[in-house]
Order: sequence, then structure tokens, then C-alpha cells
Amino acid sequence: MYLLLANPEAGGRRFQKVKNQLLKTLERLKVKFELVELPNLVDAQEMMKKHIKTDTTGIVAVGGNATVNTVINSLADESIPMGIIPVGKTNYLAHSLGIKGWRAACGILAAPARREQRLGKIGKHYFVDRLEILCSQNLLAKYLRREGPLKRFLGSTKVAPRQLPCVHTEIKLDDNLKVESSLQKLAVVLNNEKGGKKLCLELVTDSPKNPTRLWADEIAIEGDKKMPVLMGNEEVAHTPVEIKGMTKYIELLVPQASKPQRPARRLLKKFKKR
Repeated sequence: MYLLLANPEAGGRRFQKVKNQLLKTLERLKVKFELVELPNLVDAQEMMKKHIKTDTTGIVAVGGNATVNTVINSLADESIPMGIIPVGKTNYLAHSLGIKGWRAACGILAAPARREQRLGKIGKHYFVDRLEILCSQNLLAKYLRREGPLKRFLGSTKVAPRQLPCVHTEIKLDDNLKVESSLQKLAVVLNNEKGGKKLCLELVTDSPKNPTRLWADEIAIEGDKKMPVLMGNEEVAHTPVEIKGMTKYIELLVPQASKPQRPARRLLKKFKKR
């Protein structure tokens, strides 16, 4: 049985709009579950422990980036698989795992594959996959590049300039190396290979197509201006920060690997006759 932890506020309360359809879909697929709506994401870990039973086979985050990040932190010291039903406006981890919408997620829970994913840690928060650190100007420019209500309201149809402002940044790697650079952005990517280095840093300076890559187990980042740290589109911290690659893994429920298509039997018979 799955324990579904749902954030009713995710994506402009989108969960409430799809709740009945979602539950009916799970029932039709014969997925056993218990639904718990979280009045506050801060209470997620307490609610999870309260409702876990001996037959609980997985914890499922129902919501957007904030919900997923909260459940990851709640499960970091547990040995229970985690699933995702994306119902928020954005869910970068679900997208990277190939979970396309809440309907597809329900089907995955009915017959999931499992994948171990390495955990990283920023301050007291765990994360999966990657983080982005941007200067404030870049954060605004990132959204202004997209077509949308804000861009139309401003009456701007021009693409934001490519040469974006940089922030002078100091990066310490494993207490052995110090790097100083003027950055547009910095991506911290977890290496999921067994025995490999745990963090890959992608530094973007004046050439976004050719980032500088560095590897380390631990990094400390400080700039002459505060820069936001993002998980997906959720701001989780500001520089200065310390980020570590962990030896811990979390087990994720993901789509089954697609099988190669086999030719139809009739086509094989015709080919043999020829």
C-alpha cells in the first residue's frame, strides 16, 4: 500500500481540481493507497511517520517541486521507496525521470521500476539530481526569455541579451583547491555512478555552450553578492552555501524501461515466403 502525501496548495490548488479523477484512476488501476493531505509542508515528516504501517510499500509525493523536496528530506534516513505524482505547475524531478503528468504517474505506481538515486546535501536540506545557483539578474532574465503573460504585459518581444551580468565568486573544493571566477550561473550535478566523484560543477562564465567542469566531494560557494540556490524553480537557499555529495541513496519509483518493438508475425511470415 502506498502512502500519498498531498499538498493541496500545489500549483494554485490544482490538486483539489484533479483529486476525484486522480483517486478514481488509482482505484481503476487497483492501486492500494492511503491519502493524507498536508495542512503544512513543515509537518510532512511527522505526518509520514504517523501514517506509515507495516504494509506501506512506498511514500508518494503529490504536488510540485516544494512537495517533492520536502518528502525527499523526510525519507533521507528511511529505507522506503519514493514515488511522485506531479500536480503542481512545475516538477523538475518528475520530468527528469520521465513521469509525464499525474495520469502517467498513476500507471507507473501500478507497475513501477525502481532506481537508486544518490543524495546530495545543501545545509540541512537533501536534494536529488542537481541544483542551480544564479545571480539575481540571471533569475529574472531566465523567465523573461520565455513567452508568457509577464512578457506580454511588459510589451517586450525581444529576447533578453545574451551577455548577462556576472557575480565574482569564490569556490572551495574539498579544502584543497580554491577557484575564483566571474559567473553567470553554476550548476551542481550529482554523479550517480558507484565509486565515482559525487559532485560535478558546471561553471558558466561568458560562454554558456562551453561550461568549465570541476569535480569534488564537497564545495563551498561565496560571492560578492547573494545568489539564489534553486531546486527546479524553488528557491531553497542563498550563497554563501556548503554543498556535499553523500554516500546515501534514495530509491525512486520510475517508469518501466521501454521494450524494443518486435515485427508483427504476419510480416515475418511474408518475409519467410519470399
